[in-house]
This record gives sequence, C-alpha cells and structure tokens, in this order.
Amino acid sequence: MTNSTSEKKVITSAPPHWHSVIVILLFGVFFLWLLPTKERLDEAATMDTFTQVLFPQYMDLYTIAYSRAFIAVCIWAVTLNMVTSKGWEQNTSYLAGSKLKIVPNHLVGIKTCFPFTSLCWNLLGISFTLSAYIAMQGARGEAVSPLILRTALVAWEIAAPCTLLVASVIRYAIWPGVLAKGMPTKNLKTVRNIFMHNINVFFAVSESALLGGLPVRWTEISLAPLFAIAYVVFTWNMTTSWNKREHGVQFIYFFFDTTLPGYTCTIALVALMGALLIFFVIFCSCEKLLAWLDSGIWASLGYVFLICSGVMRFRD
Repeated sequence: MTNSTSEKKVITSAPPHWHSVIVILLFGVFFLWLLPTKERLDEAATMDTFTQVLFPQYMDLYTIAYSRAFIAVCIWAVTLNMVTSKGWEQNTSYLAGSKLKIVPNHLVGIKTCFPFTSLCWNLLGISFTLSAYIAMQGARGEAVSPLILRTALVAWEIAAPCTLLVASVIRYAIWPGVLAKGMPTKNLKTVRNIFMHNINVFFAVSESALLGGLPVRWTEISLAPLFAIAYVVFTWNMTTSWNKREHGVQFIYFFFDTTLPGYTCTIALVALMGALLIFFVIFCSCEKLLAWLDSGIWASLGYVFLICSGVMRFRD
C-alpha cells in the first residue's frame, strides 16, 4: 500500500515516540551543560574578530563590509519575495510504513518562514547584516555595542554549520526521496530554493575562507545543536498546523514523521545531529586547515569549491 492510497485513515494525533523524546532530552541536557558563558562568548565577540581581512592584498575592510552587505541584501530580498508571494505547495515524500497521506501543504505568508531551511536562511541574513555593520563601523573607527557583537557571533556560529546541514539534507535525502516517489522536483529547482539550498553554502563558506574568516569555535559547539533541538520540538507541535485540520497530521520533512514504526524517526534524529556536528567541525577546522596549507587565496578558493561541490545540487 502506498502513501497516496485513499484507504489510509486521517491521523489526527501523532505524538513522538518515547525513545525520540528521551534522545532529544538527553541531547538538550548535554548541550545546555556545554553552553558557553557570556564571558567566554566575549572572548571572540570583539571588533578585531569582525574587522579581520583574510587577504588584505586583494581587499580592504570597506570591501569586506560591502561584500557582507551585498550578501545580506540578497538574503533579505529572497525572504521578502518568499513572504509576499503566493507561496508554494510542498508534498512530503513519506517513507514506506508511514501512516500519513501525501497531501499538498500550501505554505504562504509568514508560514513560509517556518521550515528549518527558512529559519537558517534568515539567521544567516541576521549574521551578515550585523557583521557588515560591524565591519563598516570598524572601518570608520567607531565602536559597536557588545550586545551587537555577541549577537552577530552567536548568529554566525549557528547559521554557518546549519547551511551545510540544509544543503546536504536536500541533496542526499529529500531530493532522492522525491525522485523515488516519482514526484516532480520542479519546486526544488526554483530560484528561491537555489538560493536557500545552494547559494547559502557559498555565502557561508566564502565568509569563512575568503572574506573575514569569522570563527566557529569549539567552545560554542552547543549553539547550533540547541537551535536544531528547539526546531524538533517546534515541528512536533506543528503537526496539525501545516495543513487544514481535515487532513490531519502532516510533516514537511519525512524524517520527522512520528508515525513511522520502530526506531526510524529516532535514528534519523541522531543521524541529523551527527551530521550537524560534522559540519560544525568543518567550519571550526577551516582556519587551521587553510593556515596549515599555507597556499594563499588559491587554497581558499579550492576549499570553497570542494565544500560547495560536495553539498550543492541543481538537477535530477
């Protein structure tokens, strides 16, 4: 029996499995324990951090500021278009064993900002907006509030690894799942999705390896996982809000489907957390890796190309 058969009953409630709840609680407690103090954050949330220029022979601080501002404008333009447009219909490619019907979820208005992809995209926009402002103030020799510095650092350290997670999930999980169900991939190829699933990685990796080299530090390893955990809890509470209530429970990501039998959903949560931590390590190691290679801008360009080619996807 497939997910599209009319024989499937409408599920009106699908609480998470007890083992999924326990895993999320354990992750939450562990990463809260690792949460950095304000003093530890302030060690990196400085003007020096945001006014560094990796390749001063090619660009100055004003160039860094304008580059970040351009990226921020691109991000907010996509978001504005997304929120004010007619939205889109999203069909979740549920796995075999799911009790849910495939029903088009119409995302429009503010609801378009609720997918994890959109949240990470907008957080990246906050990061580049603040870092552009800080760089501009630094170029003018003016001070910036410690709160802004701290917010910019936290936004960056959450958004950077999440960009790789979003792109890799699209390339290696969601896109193949859509193809396997024989469903159209047209929505994945829109300009909006090209930006939010692919160009987001280029923006983040370029900042890390080519522009100012904003840090992702081991001491802040808990920030991105706690953001992801909060989203899991959010999506558990959104099951009847993605669509009309007459269609019952729906998920926009098939791996969050709590109607799957056994430990499938819990294994997916653990795998996603593991992937996020791997991407954190990639950003955390970028500065030391490029310094070890000591090959200048060509090594950095190669690094950007390698990461982007590994997670981006544009066609079937």
